[in-house]
This record gives sequence, structure tokens and C-alpha cells, in this order.
Amino acid sequence: GALEEIEKHIDMEPFLKSLLSYNEKALIEADISDDLKVAKVGITTQSEHGVDVNKNLGISLKVSTGIWMVIDMRDIENPVLDVVYSNPSLNKYVRLNVFEYVSEDEKNQITDALQMLTDKDSAERIKADVARIVKKYAKVKVKFSSCEIKIDNDAFIDILEDLKGYIFSEAKPYIAEEDVKEIEYYIQGLSFEGLQFLGDKGIVYTYNYRNKKISSINSSLDVCVDVSKIYTAFSGEEWNFISNGRIKFTLSATTVLSKIGSTQVQFPRLTDKNSLYFEELYPYYGGYYDYEYNEEEPLYPNWYVGGEAVALPVINGTIYVPLRSVLENAYEDSVDIKFEEGTITATCEYFPEFRTLSLTVGDTGVYTDGERNEIGIIYIENQTTYVSSDLFVNVFGWEFSDATHYMLDDCYSYSFITSAF
Repeated sequence: GALEEIEKHIDMEPFLKSLLSYNEKALIEADISDDLKVAKVGITTQSEHGVDVNKNLGISLKVSTGIWMVIDMRDIENPVLDVVYSNPSLNKYVRLNVFEYVSEDEKNQITDALQMLTDKDSAERIKADVARIVKKYAKVKVKFSSCEIKIDNDAFIDILEDLKGYIFSEAKPYIAEEDVKEIEYYIQGLSFEGLQFLGDKGIVYTYNYRNKKISSINSSLDVCVDVSKIYTAFSGEEWNFISNGRIKFTLSATTVLSKIGSTQVQFPRLTDKNSLYFEELYPYYGGYYDYEYNEEEPLYPNWYVGGEAVALPVINGTIYVPLRSVLENAYEDSVDIKFEEGTITATCEYFPEFRTLSLTVGDTGVYTDGERNEIGIIYIENQTTYVSSDLFVNVFGWEFSDATHYMLDDCYSYSFITSAF
């Protein structure tokens, strides 16, 4: 009945086809020093999306995005990663000095990754090794003015199998020592054999030459992914979902190379009127890592509280969350939770403006230091106590930011943003 009602207004087949089809043009500019230590990069895109709702209504959208970066790795102790970006949801450019908004550990991780990418010898070696692996499995046809590379599904699987160990060996020096064995164990157990990623046409690259240099690249990608087999291979479980698990689509692109050796990246001209700083857009990030953490008197909760759940029931339009999971994820060992004859009591010195939370299964209210607050029915299902998310929104003063159901794993996740910072 619902589908019939929708089809009175929407012609579903052309609607879905148009929704998944689009044309996009991208301009990539890069000015990189010979030693790869300094780089200026700009990527801008222009795309057009046409949506055919029905024979009387068609909608056309024009979308622009852009990102510009300055990377300077000459001084490892003081690396530079400055970013300017724009997207369709913003009417202004956003300026961001990345290293001002990450912890010291994250800064080191980013610096290590950039060091790997900007090491010229490593880059040349990786380029040669990847070319060798592709040549080993792909079909390569060389002509006077072009070179064609074809990769079918079998060749693609062989390339993935060959590359997985190679990538790990290259990245190993930059991986934390305590994580190496775990990642190596996972890589060794990872197999792509028997999986389907590509359709009959596979991947085709055609490199066109002019004056002994690549002038353009034509590429096409025929994707035919059997998600059901991938799901079974990685989870060990049978595919039991309504969908057959197959995804099919094609992509094609033409790349034109110009101004090689003479590119000057065109950064946008920024003013106070047409741009803003990252902290103005996301003020709760400002100074987050400058907070002086006192190990003797920890501040709970952190600004973000999240976890997983077997279910997130919805009652009267309100999402319910597992009480113990939320409290323990938020307050860790500092919260004491007791359950006696249907009454739950939680005590914590870091609760906001109260210390004791008391609630009874079957009731619709909770007590904070004896004061009653109505939040909706409290109930137990599969030995888990569920409470309305309104408890943490209205009583604790948090913001319920996300509830997600992961279809493949059939599990749920939730998250709150608190006022701790």
C-alpha cells in the first residue's frame, strides 16, 4: 500500500537511475618540490546531478567543492599542514591549521604518514614495485602513441593478494610496535580468493602520449561486487538479508595532463567576509587538547560518550538506550551501579549537580538526589535495562547526537555529546 502511494508521485525506476547517475569535472593542481618536502595542492570539483522524479518533474543540482593544502616537511619538529576547504553546505571557505586541533600522538601519526609519502627514494621504489606487480598480472598492450592496461577480476584478486603484504612491509616502520603483530596476523589471514569485485569489462586504462609524455588518460571501471560472499568470507556467517547482496555500477573518466613542470596552484583569495576559521565553525573543538587533565581528580564524562548495543528500541518516537552501557562508558570506574528487586541505584561524584540516580523498572520517572524527573517507561529486555534517551538529554544535559543500525552486523551504536568542555 505504501509503495502504491509513493508511485502515484514518483516514477521509481528512472528516479533511482537518475539518483545514482552524475557527471563531474575535477581540476587537480600540484606544485611539489624536487625533494617532495614542500607541496601545494588544490583540488576543485564541479558536478551536475539531475533527478527525474516523474514525467512532469525533474530537478537539476550543481555542486562545487574545493580543498587546498600546504604541506611543509622540511622541519620534522615543526611540520606544516594548512588546509582551506569549501563544500556545498557552506557559504564560506574554512581555514584550518591541522596540527592545532590534534593531540600530540595524532600529530606524530600524521607526521609519520607524511614522512612516508614525502620520502623520494621510497616513492620511487613504491612506484616501480607497483608497476611491476600490475604488469605481472594485467594485460598490457603498447602502441606508438598509447598504452592500454586491462585488469579483469582474476587479475584484480592477484594484485590485491600481492599488494597486501607489500603495503604492510612498507608501512611497518611507521606502525606502533605494540600494533605490528596484531596487524600482521590480520593481514596473513586476509584472503580475496573467490571474491567478486569486477564485471566482465573489468578495469581499463589507456595512456595517450604526445612528444613522449603522457598527455591524457582514459579509464573505465565495471564494478560487480558480490557483498554476500565478502560478508561470509570476513564474518564466517551466511548472508541472511533481503537483498541479494550484489552491487553493479560503472564509472568512466578522462584525465588531461597539462602545465607539467610549470603549475602554479590557484588558492582562493581569502577575506574576513568570504572565510572563517575552523574554531568558528566547530567551537567545541577550540582548546580541547589544551585542557589540563588532572589524573588525581579526573573530569567525567569526556565530551563524547558512545557505545554499542544489541538494540535501540523506539517507544512513542523516542529512542531508548541501555542504561548500564551509557553510564559505564561515560563514567568508567567512578560510577557504582546496584540492582535490587527491580530498583537501580547509581552513584557517582561526577554526575551533573547530583550524586545519586535512582529508578525502578516499570516506572516512568527517575530520582536525582530524591527529586523526581519524568522520562518515560523504564523496562528490561534480554537482561538489559533500557531507559529513554531523554534521561541523558533532559536530566544530564547532554545532546543525543547519533543512533545507527549496522545492517551487515545487525548491531547498533549510539553517541551523546556532553557539556564537559
